[in-house]
Amino acid sequence: MWVYIWLGVLALSLIVEFISMELVSIWVSVGSLVAMILAFCNVSITIQLIVFGVVTIACILGLRRIALKFFFRNKGKTNLDAIIGTTYKLLKKVNAEELGSIKVNGVEWSVKSLDNEEIDAGNFVEIVSVDGNKFIVKKVTNSSKKVENIETTKTDEENTVDSVENKPKTKNTEKKTKPKTEKKSANSSKE
Repeated sequence: MWVYIWLGVLALSLIVEFISMELVSIWVSVGSLVAMILAFCNVSITIQLIVFGVVTIACILGLRRIALKFFFRNKGKTNLDAIIGTTYKLLKKVNAEELGSIKVNGVEWSVKSLDNEEIDAGNFVEIVSVDGNKFIVKKVTNSSKKVENIETTKTDEENTVDSVENKPKTKNTEKKTKPKTEKKSANSSKE
């Protein structure tokens, strides 16, 4: 009879694990499998319950962390997470009553200001979080360290600010060329 009870616990815990995918009830399945084997061998119910508890707790404490690292090792930042902390130029004024807008990678996004602060168009804002399909931004002030390290890049479709904190500083070297008119005038005087 206990074999069928442990089989039911095993099936139920597998269903719960399949639904939740939290790697918790799978260890209950392991414990119930061991207890079911003991029940099949006619071991007393007290020993079955003790072994079930010990195996389940040992698996949760010992194997869950390893299994989480193995199954979820590729879980990293999403594209939206990578945008948080970046700075853009505000295209449309934002305040408590109306949404503003910025362009991120050529796509215009709605923005709300942090603490319903009013920010005029043309100011630089930093994305601090995401709320649904809107970015939450705060104004980057002139005294802020980030403003000192940004460079404006304008294209036909984009008006964004790229951070250059991690880029090496390069010197602006231009080749000085002599005007071509001097060579022509020297050639014409020889003729």
